[in-house]
Amino acid sequence: MERLRDRMIQELRIRGKAERTIGASVQNLRLMTERTGLLPGRVTEGDIKAYLDDLLVEHRVAASTYAQHLAAMRFFYTHLTEGSMGRVHEALGLMTAAL
Repeated sequence: MERLRDRMIQELRIRGKAERTIGASVQNLRLMTERTGLLPGRVTEGDIKAYLDDLLVEHRVAASTYAQHLAAMRFFYTHLTEGSMGRVHEALGLMTAAL
């Protein structure tokens, strides 16, 4: 996980993201890993949907917080998994359209 974390930080920096944005993105991905009990490369579309639903229903996060979590996951699965998580990426795209 540490190598993926470092790659995510590097990719976000290359794209000119602010350090606070980078920190929040890494934290949000770590939180998903902790709550699902799965490494990011092992989650399924259903795991992500359940996690995002939990954020909204159980933790009652604000829409902006939800959007930050969604953006971090979308960035990770778009730029760091090299297309190997197609169904997860599709699900995140659909969820983004719903915002």
